[in-house]
Amino acid sequence: MKNKKIEIFIFILLMGTLCTSAQEKTLTIWVMPNEPLWKEYTPSDNEIIKFLNANPNVLNTKEELVGNKEFAKQVLAQTEILKHIKEYEKDNPHVKIRVKFIEWSKALVEIDDAISSDEIAPDIVQLGSTWTAYFIEKSALAELSGEVDETLFYKSSLKSCKTHNSEEIYGLPWLIDIRVIYYWKDIIKNEDVLQTWNITDFKKVCKDSHAGINIQKNTSMKSVFAIPIGEDWNLLHNFAIWLGIFGNEIIEIHDFPLQSKNAVFNNNDGLDAVRFLMDLCNCGCLQLPEDTTNGIEEKFKEHEYGMIITGPWLVKELEKKYGNEWSKNISMTLPPIGPNNERFTFVGGSNLAILKISHERDNFEEAVKFTKYLTSTDVQFDYSISTGLFPSNTNAMYKLIGRNSIYEVFDDGMKYGKPYISIPEWGDVEKKMTEDLYFVWKNIRDGDFNSAKSKLDSSSKEVDETLFPPRFPPWFVLVLFMLVLFIVAILVLRGPKPKPSQPDSYGDIVGMLIPDQPARLIPQQFILKHQVLNLDEILIQKGVDLDHGRKCVNAIKEVFEVSKMIKDLTIKNKKLNNLLIKYAPLPTRMWVLEVIYGTTNGQGNNILLEKWKDVCKDKNKLVEILKNIERYEKEGDKKLKCDYYPTKERWLKGRRYEKFRKFLCSWKEIDTNIFIHIYIQTTREQVFYFKHRKIRVNEKEIYL
Repeated sequence: MKNKKIEIFIFILLMGTLCTSAQEKTLTIWVMPNEPLWKEYTPSDNEIIKFLNANPNVLNTKEELVGNKEFAKQVLAQTEILKHIKEYEKDNPHVKIRVKFIEWSKALVEIDDAISSDEIAPDIVQLGSTWTAYFIEKSALAELSGEVDETLFYKSSLKSCKTHNSEEIYGLPWLIDIRVIYYWKDIIKNEDVLQTWNITDFKKVCKDSHAGINIQKNTSMKSVFAIPIGEDWNLLHNFAIWLGIFGNEIIEIHDFPLQSKNAVFNNNDGLDAVRFLMDLCNCGCLQLPEDTTNGIEEKFKEHEYGMIITGPWLVKELEKKYGNEWSKNISMTLPPIGPNNERFTFVGGSNLAILKISHERDNFEEAVKFTKYLTSTDVQFDYSISTGLFPSNTNAMYKLIGRNSIYEVFDDGMKYGKPYISIPEWGDVEKKMTEDLYFVWKNIRDGDFNSAKSKLDSSSKEVDETLFPPRFPPWFVLVLFMLVLFIVAILVLRGPKPKPSQPDSYGDIVGMLIPDQPARLIPQQFILKHQVLNLDEILIQKGVDLDHGRKCVNAIKEVFEVSKMIKDLTIKNKKLNNLLIKYAPLPTRMWVLEVIYGTTNGQGNNILLEKWKDVCKDKNKLVEILKNIERYEKEGDKKLKCDYYPTKERWLKGRRYEKFRKFLCSWKEIDTNIFIHIYIQTTREQVFYFKHRKIRVNEKEIYL
């Protein structure tokens, strides 16, 4: 009996272990070594092995770290993140976190390669704030819109988790890089002016401080203000701050009607920023040493420079050097207000994103939970102190301000700070601009404005080449598709257009010539052969005036005969024929209607028809008329602004008729009437409108 109880107990224990194992999750996260070195040293092989043994959840191998000691010393300094991972695993025993540290310089390529492999791709990854759009474009990131409490984060940092003009969120802001001005208090006479200073105040403060430095010959300070221009990752960020102060963007996006992206950093505002920096150099207030960001920060700490612009990590460095009393001698403020009366500073940093592969591994929910843990108030507070970076969680920031009120400047900066525009091509843009700005900064230092402008112009063209060509935004394509679908549906519902019916008697033809009758088709051959029919009898039968009816029929006949003569004349002359086709009559359509309806006297018509025949005999004269037609098309149409489809009454009563005649009469070398009628008839297929009737002049048919 006792043995049986033991067997049951072991069975229950095994089943519990199996259930626990079945529910256990393993998450993989890739992050950069964000925590600074706590001491400058090169770790030994034994120290690396000891670190890996103490932290079995670190995926970096011994061979990798031993072979790259510079990277190894950064990894060994990441104590805070490893502490929080262990605490999370303790509170969530069913989850195991595996972490891999990757170098900033190689991170983008490594992550890009990893997303194409389901085996090595992490569940969670730290992305530079400007990389998010690139991976969104590659459909690598899981959407987190329904998982994020946006009120916990700064709006400016949330922008980097989205793409331009989109509200879908694909990450959580984690660490924020915001730039402020650090300054030594002993060079500023009146600190109150710094709270609301503009670029004029800034220049005055620099000049006053520079004068003070020159008076105090024993000072260690080399310059009031310094910006590093060595080949460094900050070359673009330092330039972008001054572009923003002067109201300029780096990339401008137009969404209508085509989505296009253009570099605009070389426009007038950008050049004003260059001139301002050049003026500061010329008056001795600004030095542009060919140094790195770290080098400038070290010299600032040693009181060699009075002001520098850098990120929040310097606070930790100052505390390390001077202790908690550092803020008695050094303070921070925001960059000056620009000429457009707006503040600006650069906001960057990094985000935590979850890859889509986590859905396939059934890890998405746990990945969201762990990401929220890393961005929670307490963890953000601890991690920001450790890294020296600004917390993205606003509650953590307020907690930080409660610890030291000097952090308020960072909170104020987030109200005015802007990240770079979130587009997939930003990585290529930043790389190209960083290369070119090295030369621009040197031109500014040397006072060579023309070379700086030329380099910015060439860089702008190269950046434009890296951007995608203009394309329709998705909403525009959808609207266009719906419009085409609607038109097709209308055409289908209407069905094919019915062909006009053929008249079965000459009485129908004559009936068509009476204005009150509906329009019908009149075959040309019926008109030309009307003499075989008893025309007078039919006209009397229809109650039509004989003279009027004859004029109508004869006029149509004569028109066809003249048109045929013109066609015969030009059929072998392509150039002349093309002119006839090209210059179709537009504002003179009423004249042919006057011929058709016999509103001009018969004698006038006969004279005109005879003149047409004379013109057809003289090819040169016809060419001359066509040249005048060409002249009219280029000049007359613009002057007259004729209504191309007027009613007869509107034409005759309006001023267009008289304007047209006067315009033609100003050409003394041409017979006005001949021009008008040749202009009407010299077209192979031309449609004239009169009320609801139309005529088509060609070889086969006319419509009324």
